[in-house]
This record gives sequence, C-alpha cells and structure tokens, in this order.
Amino acid sequence: LHYQRAKSQGKCLGVYHFARPSATSAREQADFFVEHCKGYIKEAILVLDWEVETWNVAWAKEWLDRVKELTGVKPLIYMSASVITSSCASS
Repeated sequence: LHYQRAKSQGKCLGVYHFARPSATSAREQADFFVEHCKGYIKEAILVLDWEVETWNVAWAKEWLDRVKELTGVKPLIYMSASVITSSCASS
C-alpha cells in the first residue's frame, strides 16, 4: 500500500535488505532478496541496510556484487553514522 501510494505520487522508491552476516552467507541473502523483490527491479533503488556493529567489507561486497550480477542494477549500501563511528573505532 505505502509503496504503491508513493509510486503514484512520483516519489523515489527503495527496497531494503537488512544485512545479517551471522545468519547466512552474503550470496544466500542476496539470492533471497532478489527473489522477493523481482517486481521492483529497475523501478526502485536496491539497498543493503547495514546496521551490524561489526563491519565486514568482504560480506557486504559479495552481497552487492551478487545483486548486481542477478539484476544488472548496482545497489547501494546504507548505514547510520553511529554504525560508521562504531566500526571505525573498533578497527
């Protein structure tokens, strides 16, 4: 409902995947994400939402690359300033 209303009003749209690197592999999560948002590809921005306190560049890159491979669309990554600060402090 919210998505369709925003679309009808000409707003930019995004679909987010909340990263869970401790649950399953980046590839498995990317495959799941793409399977469940097929109807939004090339209509909405594809986003990896990184809110995990421990940064894992390899996992994030694998997810981003896999989504691009499957969709032809380069996704973006989102994280809050607190995650960036926390990740930089722990490196």
